[in-house]
Amino acid sequence: MVESPKKYISLFIKCLIAALLIYTVYQQLFLKHNFEKLYNQFCDNARDRNSFYLILTFILMIPNWFLETLRWRFLVIQHHPITIRMSIRAILMGITLGMISPQRVGEYAGRLLVLTKDKNWLSVKSNFLTSLSLNIVILIFGLFSLFILADDGNLIFNLSVNGVLISGTISLFILVLVFFSLKKIERIFKLHIVFEKIKSWGSFTAYQFSKRSLFILLVFSLARYIVFLCQYALLLTYFGARIESMTLLACVALVYLIQSILPLPSMLSLLARGEIAIMVFSVLNVNEISILATTFGLWIINLMLPAFFGLILLMKTTILEPNRIENNQ
Repeated sequence: MVESPKKYISLFIKCLIAALLIYTVYQQLFLKHNFEKLYNQFCDNARDRNSFYLILTFILMIPNWFLETLRWRFLVIQHHPITIRMSIRAILMGITLGMISPQRVGEYAGRLLVLTKDKNWLSVKSNFLTSLSLNIVILIFGLFSLFILADDGNLIFNLSVNGVLISGTISLFILVLVFFSLKKIERIFKLHIVFEKIKSWGSFTAYQFSKRSLFILLVFSLARYIVFLCQYALLLTYFGARIESMTLLACVALVYLIQSILPLPSMLSLLARGEIAIMVFSVLNVNEISILATTFGLWIINLMLPAFFGLILLMKTTILEPNRIENNQ
C-alpha cells in the first residue's frame, strides 16, 4: 500500500520547524550576544549568591504559561469543549512556531492544531483577545510606573518621558476601544465578508464574548503580568541589582511598556529588549552585564525551554490534519 504524500510533507515541515528553532536558538545564543561573557556572569552568581531567586524564577515559569493556557481556554471553551491538556499542547506548540516566525504570528498557527478546522476563527479570535488584554494590562501599569518613578525622584531622564506617556496613552485608548468593541468594529467594517471567504474555517461572526468574559480575561492577564513582572525582578536581583522593591518593579513595568509600544522585529527582539532594559536600569547604576544576563535568562526560561517542549509535541501532531494528535494517550 502506497503511503499518503501528506505523511512525507508533514515530516518535512516538522524537520524544517526543528531546524529553524535550533538555528533561532543558536543565533540568539552565539551570533547576537557574547554568550561566554553572560555565561561567566551566571557562573559567578551561582558561586557567590543565594540561588533562591534563580530557582523561584524557574518555578514561576509554570504558572506563567499555565495562566496563558487558562486565558486562551477560558474563551475557547465558551464555544467549543477543550481539555486543559489539549490547551497546554496548543500553547506550547504556539510558542515553538512563534519563535521562528515574524512578529510571533506562528503562535496563532500553533493553537489551530488542536481544534477542528471549522473552529479556526474561534482560536484566532481567542488568541487575538488574550493578546490585547495582556497589552492593556502592560500599558496601564507601565504608564502608572512613570508616575511612581517621578514621585520617587528616579525619573529616567534619558528617556523621552513625554513621548512614552503620549504614545502609551494613545495605544491604551485604541486597544481598550478594540477590546470592548470588537463586535461593532467587525460589523462596521464588514469584516465577515472578507474572512468568511475561507469557508472551511467556519463562521467568523459566530464567536462573540460578553463584557463580563472580557473583564474576567483582564483579571487572568493581570495575574500573568504579575508573574512575569516578579520573574524579571527576581532574576535581576539574582544577578546583583540592589534596588528598592517599588522602584525595581516600576522600572520593570516601564521596560515592558516601552517594549509594547515599539515595533520590534522578531529577529532583533531579544537584542532590542536588552537595549531597552539597559537604557532604563543603567541610570540606577545597575551593571550592564547583569541587565543583559537577566534579559537573556528570561528568554531561556520563558521561551526557549517551553519552545523545545512544544517541538516535541509538534512531532506527535499530524500538521496537515488539525486535531489528529498522534500518540495522544
